[in-house]
Amino acid sequence: MTEKIVMTPKGKTSNSTTLVIERKAEVIEPGTNDVHVAGGDHQGIVINKTISNGVDEIETIPEISLQFRVFLVNGQTGSHTQESRKLLFWFKPQVPVHERPTVAQEFFKELVSPQHFPRDYVGFIKMLMKLMQNKYVTIRKLEVELKQLAITKLPERPVSSDESILDKQVLLTAEKVLEIIEAAYPHPITVEELAKQYNWDQELVAVQIEKLKEKNKVKAMEHGAFTRVIQHDKDVQIVKQMPTIVSSKQPTIAIITAQYCEKLAVDSIMENKETFVRYTTVGEFAR
Repeated sequence: MTEKIVMTPKGKTSNSTTLVIERKAEVIEPGTNDVHVAGGDHQGIVINKTISNGVDEIETIPEISLQFRVFLVNGQTGSHTQESRKLLFWFKPQVPVHERPTVAQEFFKELVSPQHFPRDYVGFIKMLMKLMQNKYVTIRKLEVELKQLAITKLPERPVSSDESILDKQVLLTAEKVLEIIEAAYPHPITVEELAKQYNWDQELVAVQIEKLKEKNKVKAMEHGAFTRVIQHDKDVQIVKQMPTIVSSKQPTIAIITAQYCEKLAVDSIMENKETFVRYTTVGEFAR
């Protein structure tokens, strides 16, 4: 008997919607307007339009749970809303337990691929159903919760006390120079660029740089630039042109950091990482 992928609304509140997508073997007859049976390219997909009452269904604990967030943009007002999307997985009994997390992760990676990620709700739900139908046939049931989150103010970057005071001379110290170099990491920064930050004298900045070099805090790079000394320097590659990244290594998640400690924290949890630094050509000229 041919399997069908059936989507049924489970619940709805003022700020959330829960759907169940499951694999069923029985024949579903479109006897009422409450059921839509797709045809053509979407043959085998069934959509129940009414909310399930949960009768005759034994609720079991999800085997895998994955969650991510998206930003929704209102086309009329331009306002942004953050939404949490949770996926709960159940698998067919014959699927080995140790293989289930891998299947769920592969399903998730394909779902959130930047090249194919759906831009609207209809496309998102359709992609979930088509992935279950055509590729991930070991997934028995998938529950999807879409929940809009309360609007919160984004955290501000911590700043030094002197950065909030305009038109005030900032004392030149080795610690302050190191702070600027760390903020620029992994990008190198020149003495001239350091001096421009607070209208310091370049020669005095160079003196502080030498102090930091003696303490093995910074090191010299090409073109008179300096960068922070870190333990995994071997992971940083200086290149003239950014290399072409093959599709299998294309990043799927962007992590934005501001503070040096944040950058090190992210680096510490990443495996098989590669860091490329390219010097800017702005301001150069040919003779």
